[in-house]
Amino acid sequence: MGINSSLRVNRTIYDYYNFQDASVYGNVKIVINSASNANLGYRLHGRRYSNLPDLNYSEHYFFARYIGFFQTRTTLMVESNYGLKIYQSHITGTQPVQEDGQGFEGYGTHRGGMGHFGNTGSMGDNSHMSEIESNNTNPGVGQWIGQFRLAQSLTNSTGLSVEFTLRRNPGGEIRYLAGQVSGYISEDELFDDHYGYESEELGTTLTQIFSGKVTLKASIDTRWKDYVKRNALDLNGDPVHDQSLRKDREVQFWFSLGKSFSMPGGKSISLMGEFYWIDNRSNDLYYNYQVSLISLGAGMLL
Repeated sequence: MGINSSLRVNRTIYDYYNFQDASVYGNVKIVINSASNANLGYRLHGRRYSNLPDLNYSEHYFFARYIGFFQTRTTLMVESNYGLKIYQSHITGTQPVQEDGQGFEGYGTHRGGMGHFGNTGSMGDNSHMSEIESNNTNPGVGQWIGQFRLAQSLTNSTGLSVEFTLRRNPGGEIRYLAGQVSGYISEDELFDDHYGYESEELGTTLTQIFSGKVTLKASIDTRWKDYVKRNALDLNGDPVHDQSLRKDREVQFWFSLGKSFSMPGGKSISLMGEFYWIDNRSNDLYYNYQVSLISLGAGMLL
C-alpha cells in the first residue's frame, strides 16, 4: 500500500499545465508455486487542474498480473487492467477556457498537442481561444488494457523481451484540450490521453549488461492507434473529405546507457543517457512528424 502526491507549476504562458495530483494504491502478491505468482492491485487517483476545471477527474484503476518462470530461463507475463476515468463536470460540445477573464491563446480552436514548434502565448490576430472538446455530457470513459510479455535470457548478461499490448474502450467520452501547442514530445495527458484511443502495440527490447555495472538497453515499438470520436482534420482544421476518424501509426526507437557507482555505507550513484527517435504517420496531416530527443540524468540511492 502507499500514497503519492505531486504538483506542477509553470511559467505564465504554460500555466494550463498546472495541477495537483494524489493517488492511493494497494497491491497483493499471491504465490502460486515456486515458479509462478500473481499480483492484484487497485489505485485511486485524482488530478485537479488549476486553470482547466472541466478536465479535473478521479480515476479507478484495477490490475491483475500473472508471472511464470521456466527452466529455459524464459519469463512469461500476462496482465489485464481496467481503468475508469470520471470527470468532475458535465459539458457538451466545445467549452472555452478562461483565466481571469482572458482566454489562453494558441494555434487554433481544433488543434492541440503535438505538431508545431514555435512561440506560445499570444499569437496576434491569428490566435484563437483554447477550448475543451467533448461530444456529449457523459462524464467519464473506461479502458481495458491487455498485455502479454515474453522475456528470454540469451546469456548470463544478455536478455531479449517481446511485448504486445491491446487497448479497448467499452464506452464513455474522452476530453482533450484544443488550441494549445505542447511541442512534438509530450507525456501530458491534456493532449494525447491514452483513454482517447484504442490501439495495438508491439515492442521488443534488448538488454546487455557489461562489466563495471554498465547496462545498455535498446528497444523499438510500433503503435497502431484508432482515436475514439476524434475526426481527422486537414491543415485548415476542417474534417477531411471522407469524414474519417483520426488514425496514427507511431514507431519509436529508444536507446539507453547507464552506469552505477557503489559508495560507502551501501549508497550508490547512477548516471544515465537516453536517446529517443519517433516517427508518427497519421491521416490527420498535422500529426505527421519525426522527432529525436536526448536526455541525461543522475540519481543517488541513500
